[in-house]
Amino acid sequence: FEGTKAPTSGGASQGYYSSTKTALATNVTRIAIGGSGVNGSQDFTGTLKTFRYYDRVLTTDELVRNRNVDSARYFGTLATTNVFVVAGGEGAVQTEQGAYKVEGEWTFTASKTLDNDGNVVDVVRYSTEELVDGAWTNKRCHNGNTYTYTEGTGPATVRLKWLPEPLGLMLFVR
Repeated sequence: FEGTKAPTSGGASQGYYSSTKTALATNVTRIAIGGSGVNGSQDFTGTLKTFRYYDRVLTTDELVRNRNVDSARYFGTLATTNVFVVAGGEGAVQTEQGAYKVEGEWTFTASKTLDNDGNVVDVVRYSTEELVDGAWTNKRCHNGNTYTYTEGTGPATVRLKWLPEPLGLMLFVR
């Protein structure tokens, strides 16, 4: 976790263990994760979903990426998101929908959406809103059927919705 310092000395109870031998080379019959492994009195009990072993301390970005992967894999949601793409509805054609964590830059696209009557129509514009203090604000409409999100620029979290041709006014003059 951010702000945590990895131990560089001490014993297993301090979270530090150093060895030049591998488990296979020394015929180790048990490995302790979350326990001392000495006499079985503090062994881990439960189901272990995943285990990652690194030969170095991970960066904060690597820890966040791992946390997002695990959250999506085991709980169906991302721990951190920066783009929410609103689903276009039955018959809509879009490459993405739902929550995303964009790293760097990503272009979202759509070709079909639903109009107010539920008809499948071409996407000709989209709206973006930014998340500010838990509320979606600053709604803006843009022309086109592609939106590029670049991490670190613009709103930190954006909601994207694909839109049809806006309703218009028709005047008949005789």
